[in-house]
Amino acid sequence: MFTAIATAATSVSPGRTASSFTRGVRRIGGGAWAQTASRLLTRALLSPGPRGLSRRCFAAAATAPGKASALISPDEAEALLEKGGAGVKIIDASWHMPNSGRNGREEHIRGPRLPGAVFFDIDEASDKSSSLPHMMPSSSEFAAYVGGLGIGSADTLVVYDTQGIFSAPRVWWMFRRFGHPDVRVLNGGLPAWEAASKPIESAAVAAGDSRRSGGSFEPRPVQGR
Repeated sequence: MFTAIATAATSVSPGRTASSFTRGVRRIGGGAWAQTASRLLTRALLSPGPRGLSRRCFAAAATAPGKASALISPDEAEALLEKGGAGVKIIDASWHMPNSGRNGREEHIRGPRLPGAVFFDIDEASDKSSSLPHMMPSSSEFAAYVGGLGIGSADTLVVYDTQGIFSAPRVWWMFRRFGHPDVRVLNGGLPAWEAASKPIESAAVAAGDSRRSGGSFEPRPVQGR
């Protein structure tokens, strides 16, 4: 079974849709086989975790020779915040496995978090027409979602998560896939930020926080990212 699933998985590449998964799964078989394969393919290839597709893409991009690093250190991020003002947006992309007992949104609301951070919900910013979890949304859906977070095309973005570097690369990849030119991942995430004694927000986030409005994002999808 697992050999067959792995064979189907080799045909999936960045930017493919749920229909691509379906075609691959059909080569394995229908019924329970298809359902099992769909779940495993999704977790293995599109999960924001260490074995996820976006994690592998990020690792390659972050170390590509001759290209600017996709990582930013806590010191660099702090300096960017001080210099860039409203044009720098901090994104909490924390996501946890379903059986972890943790909830990224709830933890973001309670704090601690980076100053001015908005929460990016990977499950919410997904293709709702698909039965598979956190599949890529359409360009218009993505633009509407990030615009509602107050994020614009001209903003400089710093993405982090509370585990170090776990789910942040997935959101980095999504922004790159939709053409945002200036997005980086905080190296070490919230743990590294706190270890460096950088400022944090501890108070609960109020409903209707003004930092989450007024964004205008124009998606420019890039194939193969």
